[in-house]
Amino acid sequence: MIPRIPPGNGVAAVCKPLPREFYLRDAIQVAQELIGKELVHCSSGGITSGVIVETEAYMGVTDPASHAFGGLRSKRTEIMYLPGGRAYVYLIYGMYNCMNVTAQKEGVPECVLIRALQPVRGMEIMQARRGLKNPESLMNLTNGPGKLCQAMEIGADLYGADLCDKRLFVQEAEIPTAGEVGASRRLNIEYAGNARDLEWRFYLKGNPFVTKASFQSEGARGRVTKSQKTR
Repeated sequence: MIPRIPPGNGVAAVCKPLPREFYLRDAIQVAQELIGKELVHCSSGGITSGVIVETEAYMGVTDPASHAFGGLRSKRTEIMYLPGGRAYVYLIYGMYNCMNVTAQKEGVPECVLIRALQPVRGMEIMQARRGLKNPESLMNLTNGPGKLCQAMEIGADLYGADLCDKRLFVQEAEIPTAGEVGASRRLNIEYAGNARDLEWRFYLKGNPFVTKASFQSEGARGRVTKSQKTR
């Protein structure tokens, strides 16, 4: 069933960031439980938000797909080694930003990539940022990590942002969504050897805002990890 979430009025009605404890767990658990939560950015250009409908877990030093594989520490990855609950924002292909949520306790560099959102608040703002004008473009607004960062104006200035603050944060969604959380392989990590087959990608099954590859994989590889009422 496709969840029905009415558009917001541009105001984050709850504005109550999740507590630090939510993030101080392994990335797989955090990735699953982020599904159905609302990502909010309060910027000078306006308030934008969306319900998280797709994530990927990256398990740090033992995960060949992780930027911290083998214990790598660099200027870019240093934020991953701090206590969880921070924004790990980085550039891919020299042009697109991706937003990760850091997880685990200090010294354990795990994170969760936010892959797709269902837009909720500030949709006109997001459409303008993405250069999309037609009403139909809503389906293509935030269904990918680069798209959602552009739509919500999440850039390098938010690297390391504390998600327990009230600028960029995750909160319980105002309108709960019901659905099954599916699991499948992560995308675009063919370099990661056997780790490419680990089903550490989670998404709200049947939701039209997940990336298209989720729908393509549901029949052949996707499985349901649990049936839950996400919030």
